[in-house]
Amino acid sequence: MDEIFDKMAGGEAALAPYYAGDAITMIQDNPDLAFVFPKEGSNLYVDAMCIPKNCKNKEAAEIFINYMCETDVAAANCDYTGYSTPIDEVRESLDDELKNSPIAYPDADVIERSEVFTTLPAEVNAAMDQGWSDMKSFDENGSGWMVVGLMAIALALSCFNIWRKLRAKMRNDY
Repeated sequence: MDEIFDKMAGGEAALAPYYAGDAITMIQDNPDLAFVFPKEGSNLYVDAMCIPKNCKNKEAAEIFINYMCETDVAAANCDYTGYSTPIDEVRESLDDELKNSPIAYPDADVIERSEVFTTLPAEVNAAMDQGWSDMKSFDENGSGWMVVGLMAIALALSCFNIWRKLRAKMRNDY
């Protein structure tokens, strides 16, 4: 994700799927960028603060969540991350650019064309798990070696990118 973020903000890439809040930050860094909700629709998502059922410090977690929902704290968090807020009082306290952002707060038409991803049926999850296991396994067909090969290629590409960035940085420093 960070590589896409850097390439988009730096003008090195022309198109990428990305989170709305990060898009706002990228556009601030590079005003030549734009954010588009596809006419076919998009997904609706909710970031949440959750407490695990077996949490040992449930009261402290609840205090933290309550703190994060205080108007001034939530506003600072919203301003810092660029992400929208479900708290009306916080939204009203934001600067006009963010408060009225069609990226952070899409209109009813965009919402209507969007959907919430739901939990897949157990049989679909089982089939995906089996497919993943088959791909990773080192069976007589050698399919497991494909994973190892792809990982080696990914590692080599990562090393090459690091080398390239370091080389460019050294050239810029001189």
